[in-house]
Amino acid sequence: MRLLEDSTERPASLQRGLFLVFFPLAALWLPLLFHRSINPAVLGYDTAYLRTLVIALVAVIVIAIVVGRRCRRQSSMRPAKRVLAVIAVICVCGVGLELVARALFGDAFVTYRSWGQHKSTIYTYEAKPSHSWKAAGGTYSTDIEGFRTHVDNPDWRKKRDGGLVIAIGGSSVFGFGLNDDKTWPHLLEHELRKSSSKVTIVNAGNNGHASLQLMTRLYLKVLPHRPTHVLYYGSVNDVYNAGNELDKIQEQGKIALAASQAAYLSNKFRGSNYYARTMLAHILRKKRPGLFAALLGDPEPETDDEVDAAARAMIQENGRRFARNLKTMADMCKRVGVRFVLATFLFDEASIPAYERAALSHHNDVLREVARTEGLTLIDVWQPFERVTDRGSLFFEDHYHPAWDGAEFLAKKFASGLRPLLD
Repeated sequence: MRLLEDSTERPASLQRGLFLVFFPLAALWLPLLFHRSINPAVLGYDTAYLRTLVIALVAVIVIAIVVGRRCRRQSSMRPAKRVLAVIAVICVCGVGLELVARALFGDAFVTYRSWGQHKSTIYTYEAKPSHSWKAAGGTYSTDIEGFRTHVDNPDWRKKRDGGLVIAIGGSSVFGFGLNDDKTWPHLLEHELRKSSSKVTIVNAGNNGHASLQLMTRLYLKVLPHRPTHVLYYGSVNDVYNAGNELDKIQEQGKIALAASQAAYLSNKFRGSNYYARTMLAHILRKKRPGLFAALLGDPEPETDDEVDAAARAMIQENGRRFARNLKTMADMCKRVGVRFVLATFLFDEASIPAYERAALSHHNDVLREVARTEGLTLIDVWQPFERVTDRGSLFFEDHYHPAWDGAEFLAKKFASGLRPLLD
C-alpha cells in the first residue's frame, strides 16, 4: 500500500514543484518581452537581446525542472519552497535597493546643480546668475547674467575703457577647476593691458554648452552688449556624445524638466524593458557598460581602437552641423558690426580615446575652413601648441580643460592674435 502511495505522490510532487517554481520565474521573465532594440532584427529585438531572452527562458525552464525532480525524489515540496523563499528574498532586496537608489539619486538635475547650473527653458541649463560655489578644486562666481564674474571691473556694463571682447564657449572658457582670477579670459585682459591695449575681456562661457546653445546665448546675451569682438573657443561639447545634435539637446531638456532621476531614465529608455529603466540598471550600466552591450544590445562602450567607418561618418556629419552653427554665429555678428574671431581647440591628443581625438582634430579643421570661407580671423593656437614638449601639463586630468599653465598659454597666444585687431 505504501509503495502505491509513493508511486502516485512522486509524479504529483514533480508537477507541483515544477509549476510552483516555474510560474514566479516566468512572471519575472515576462517583462523582458516588452523591449524594442535600437537595431531590431527579429520581432523588434536585435540578435544580442534575442539571445538574452532565449537564455533567460531556458534558465527558467531548467531551474523549474531541476527543482521538480528534487521534489519528486524527496516526495516533498520543501525544495520548491526553499527556491521560492530565495526568489522572494531577491525580489524584496531588489525592490529595497531600487527605492534606496531613487532616494539617494532622486534629482535628475543634481550633477548640473553641483556645477552652479539652474534650469533654463531656452538653454535647458545655464550658470545661475549672482551665484557662487565650489567644485573640482575651484571657487566660482557669476554676475547678474550668469557670466563669470569680472574680478577687476564687476561694473563693466556701465563703465569701461577701450574695446569689449566677449569670450564664449563651454567649460574650457568658463574655467573648469580655476578660480575667477585664474581663467584665461581674466589673464588675457591683463596680458593685453601690458601693451597699453585698452580692452575689457568678459567671460561668457558656460559649462557643458555646445555650439547650438552658444548660438542662442550669443544672440540673446552677448550681442546686446555691442562688443567690438566675440572670441569663440570650444568644440569639445560638440564632440562628446555628439553634443550639437538636436536629440542630444532634447535629452538635456528631459534631464532639466524631469521630476526625478527615475522619471528621466524611464523617458530616456522608453523602449527598453522595465528592468533596464530602473535606477539599479542605470548604476550597473555606468559601471559595467560592456555587460549591457552584451545582454541588451546597448551601443558598445568606447574603446581606444581605430575609428571605424560608422564613427568617421558621424564625425563628418557632426562637423557639418558644427560648421553651420559657426556660420550662423558669424552672420549674426556681421549684421551688427561685431567681429567674430575663431580659435582652434587644444587637447592632449596622446591621452584621449581615438574617437575624441579624431573628432576634435576634424573640428579644428572645420574651424580653419569656416574662417577661410567666411573671411574670419582665426587664432590657430594649435601651431604653437605643437612645439610644447610637455603638452599634458597644460591640462587637468581630462586632457582638455586648461589648467593654470594652459590658461596662461592660451592668454598669451590669444593676446598675440588679438593685438593687431585692437590697436
